Amino acid sequence: MNSLPPTERRQLELQGWLLLPGVLPAKELAAMHAAWERLAATLPNEGANTNWGPDLTSDPAFALCRTHPRVLAALGVLLDDDLHVRWLHGRSPPRGHGRQGLHVDWSKPTPAERQLLANAFWVLDDMDRDNGATRP
Repeated sequence: MNSLPPTERRQLELQGWLLLPGVLPAKELAAMHAAWERLAATLPNEGANTNWGPDLTSDPAFALCRTHPRVLAALGVLLDDDLHVRWLHGRSPPRGHGRQGLHVDWSKPTPAERQLLANAFWVLDDMDRDNGATRP
């Protein structure tokens, strides 16, 4: 597994999160946008507002989300290099939709010293005040 620069590793160890801007090359990002539009068009309008299928894990356009070395290295820091990409899901809340509900990703308490699960958010669109940042 590739290692992270010391500053990025320290950020993860201290804060539990790390922003990796620009990790998707333009060609792959365009393919993901096209695949997203194709998949979203097959769903009822309300379907795009939740974690929905079809499973993005098997779509070739999203392969880099399962294999990107910097992202896997960051997840490895959190999970002591014991990791497996379980699935990829998408969300597309409409503008003005409001905050998305928080939820639990594990069914029971876990030891404080051992992370069992980590999420990687692949944001395909820039997020700012003009297009709908995650929080006001």
